[in-house]
Amino acid sequence: MPQHPISESLFRDHRLCELALQGLDDWLASGSPIVRHPLAACSIALLRHIDTEENVLFPRLRSACPEIEADLDRLGKDHELFRDQLWRIDTLVHAEERDEARRLIAELRRVLLAHNQVEETIVFPHIAEALPDPEEVVRLFGGGHFRMIPQAA
Repeated sequence: MPQHPISESLFRDHRLCELALQGLDDWLASGSPIVRHPLAACSIALLRHIDTEENVLFPRLRSACPEIEADLDRLGKDHELFRDQLWRIDTLVHAEERDEARRLIAELRRVLLAHNQVEETIVFPHIAEALPDPEEVVRLFGGGHFRMIPQAA
């Protein structure tokens, strides 16, 4: 059974976020000088994905599929944790507290994997109900991942 294009996009984002966290951990383990690029790239990937879900997908799912409201609430709490953890990791990295930063990255990765499994099994099957208009799907996700297109003034 082919997946909905948005599910495919979000699934790729899940793998990208997992790889970005692994790459960040590998970079910290290597003892390389502190630079912002690996941390920024990891944060951007994860935050872009969270924003897509919180601002586009979850509100529509809440309207179309009230039976998964409790799951969406729990996933939203995970998103808050992810934002907090990224902030704490950023602070630790810049204070050269690599071991503690790596500990938080490992914790974040564990929660992210469980979070992604819930999304992929509970949320993804309802995406077609929440976003039934194929033209809107192409407009929002046509480039392979979410891209907000500003409304004309």
